[in-house]
Amino acid sequence: MDRADRMFYAFIPSIGNLLVVISAITMFVRWPLSAELMVTALIISLLAGIRNAWDMIVWIITRSPSRPQFAWLTLKGEPPTMGA
Repeated sequence: MDRADRMFYAFIPSIGNLLVVISAITMFVRWPLSAELMVTALIISLLAGIRNAWDMIVWIITRSPSRPQFAWLTLKGEPPTMGA
């Protein structure tokens, strides 16, 4: 696992979660910039989640075996139907 993966899978989501907790505390004490802090925390979490989902999909695709060959593609006639 390289450094970027470690940052996006552990460090950056932890920062986002920590900012959500801090924002909740600042909302409780009615700090004026608490809403902006919450927005920042949620955007950090969203971007980290999008990046991690993209990374996982690329990892799955690059490590998947080749596509299965369907026997009915080489047969003459109609392909089999579901439930018939």
